[in-house]
Amino acid sequence: MLCLQNSQNRLQTHCWKFYNSFTNMTIYLNQNDQSLKESILYPKDIDEFDQVTIITGYLGLEPIKELSNLGIKSTIVFGMYPTEGVDLKVHKIYQEFAKEKIDIMYSSSQEVHSKIYLWKKNNQVLKILAGSANFTNVALVSQNREILVEADREDYQDI
Repeated sequence: MLCLQNSQNRLQTHCWKFYNSFTNMTIYLNQNDQSLKESILYPKDIDEFDQVTIITGYLGLEPIKELSNLGIKSTIVFGMYPTEGVDLKVHKIYQEFAKEKIDIMYSSSQEVHSKIYLWKKNNQVLKILAGSANFTNVALVSQNREILVEADREDYQDI
């Protein structure tokens, strides 16, 4: 980390506090032993979950197919397509997935660029990851510099 300091060391102190607040975070990256896709679809730290919600800017067909194989109730919200829209052929494919416990929604008026992955069991949130990885193969299995960070459970107990 690079922190510039002024004559009173104010910025240096601020950067140190900022850094210390993130030292206990769990960070997920595409690594040789586990991809982000595995972290999302097969989380090792959750015994069982019965629902997953994915909010993403872009959406790939391969991750949806793999998600459908899990057979759990899933919701995907994506939306970096308000100006050009979703291709009709792709839209029909999304409709087919809706028959397999996957609700796919997208915005036609406002861009959605968030990347949030949320797991629930009995309507209680078990885990939330947020970061830069879209729900696409390019983001989830390649060696791109994508990252997801686990939210602290204390921050979402009431969700």
